[in-house]
Amino acid sequence: MSWFEVMLWLASSPEPVPASVLGNSTLLSRSQVSRVVDALQTRGLVTRTPSARDARSVEVSLTEEGRRAFAEADATRREALGPVFTELLDEKDLEALAAVWRKLKAGTTGSPETSDRS
Repeated sequence: MSWFEVMLWLASSPEPVPASVLGNSTLLSRSQVSRVVDALQTRGLVTRTPSARDARSVEVSLTEEGRRAFAEADATRREALGPVFTELLDEKDLEALAAVWRKLKAGTTGSPETSDRS
């Protein structure tokens, strides 16, 4: 699941993500993020590029193959979890859950623009 969490953050970002942000935004340690990114890069699913803003940092982004792999995995996840949400939660519950996720994301990244992503 670690690779899915990293790929989820990368897929939801319109720009490459600094590796340090991945460490701060996921429930993974810095070393775990590094190992996951290494494995994803070996499989051709992500690329690392030097940061234009900070010469000491690298930014990570999904490759086209990575986007395809993530889309397939995400479709499977949604298919598996869909019935749980549609059968157990009504519209009001889903709206409340979305609000909670936005707050958690905003609090994790400290960035207000990410609070609109769900």
